[in-house]
Amino acid sequence: QNDNHDDDEDDEDERTYLKLITRVETRSILRSCSVLRYPGEQKDVAVIGSDSGSVSVLEFKDKNGTLGILHCTDFGKTGCRRVIPGQYVASDPKGRAIMIGAVE
Repeated sequence: QNDNHDDDEDDEDERTYLKLITRVETRSILRSCSVLRYPGEQKDVAVIGSDSGSVSVLEFKDKNGTLGILHCTDFGKTGCRRVIPGQYVASDPKGRAIMIGAVE
């Protein structure tokens, strides 16, 4: 029984934990999210696709957790529509590009 207990403690040491930094009321449905780091920069930015038909690039402004919009592009009408890009967002690990796709 003690051997099993020791294995459980080792598993807990290898776990990754998430910590809440900030909470922002968006009044929308976030369809997708990806993290991007521009080449040569020290900070990550978030690429968010929402039900408003737009894809936004957001950054943390200060230690209080306020977000700033770096770029916001509209692709279509509001609502989670199958033909409006934003359902799938992927980023290049080296920060060179992002890909935005729709269901159809």
